[in-house]
Amino acid sequence: MKKIIAVVSCIALLSIAARGQSLSVNEIIVEAKKSLYQGYTVNDKQQTLKAYAILERALSVEPANRLVVYHLAYAEYLLARIAYASKDEKIFDQYIDKAAERTEKLLEQEKGWSEAAALLGTIYGIKISQSPMKGITLGPKTTGMMKEAVAVDSTNPRVWMVYGTMKLNTPSFFGGSVEEAQKFFARAVALFENTKPTDQLQPNWGYLDALVWLAKSFEKSERQQEALVTYRKALTVEPNFLWVKNALLPSLEKKMSAK
Repeated sequence: MKKIIAVVSCIALLSIAARGQSLSVNEIIVEAKKSLYQGYTVNDKQQTLKAYAILERALSVEPANRLVVYHLAYAEYLLARIAYASKDEKIFDQYIDKAAERTEKLLEQEKGWSEAAALLGTIYGIKISQSPMKGITLGPKTTGMMKEAVAVDSTNPRVWMVYGTMKLNTPSFFGGSVEEAQKFFARAVALFENTKPTDQLQPNWGYLDALVWLAKSFEKSERQQEALVTYRKALTVEPNFLWVKNALLPSLEKKMSAK
């Protein structure tokens, strides 16, 4: 049965790649972003691989296109995230190392681009989650990048969100602060809600993550009712957001009912 599924998936990816050949690079980016969002919300590896396949095709056409490179790195990050959730260390390392290398090069070429900095910070964050010892070097590096990115572009919600995750997950004696993290997450959420994307090609991910991190920060400071409201808000935005629907919200409700 597994072999049949693998063959079907392979055929599907080949057909997707063939379709990619008939689209312009901009059309590929728009289609890939839709698949990445779908794959992210329901933790669907095949949807994410679908986007990855056509973005690789776009990269072969326009290797210097920074948005193609960016979205391909984001796809690699999401594939690593799926592997992280399933505890597949080999696949995790494969994709997260590709994502990190690609984004580091992109940031070198596009100095000051806050989107690349935010993505790289996100990549470093999951690297630290998978191997906490990496936090010794990657933690301060990421915090420094976010400070610089905020100074360059204080209107980028993804930068504030990543900055918040560093504040939340760093011990207080190293500069971490739950209160500051909450402020950063709240600012990210407000920017997401008050800024409407005008260019379909640009990054627009992160709103659901910002809500999750805000809720997690509320949980960490024993503000469970506010965390509950925030998780429910995330499901109002995206009812199929399985991370909240099947894990985070039920876990919090169980804790609250036990009191």
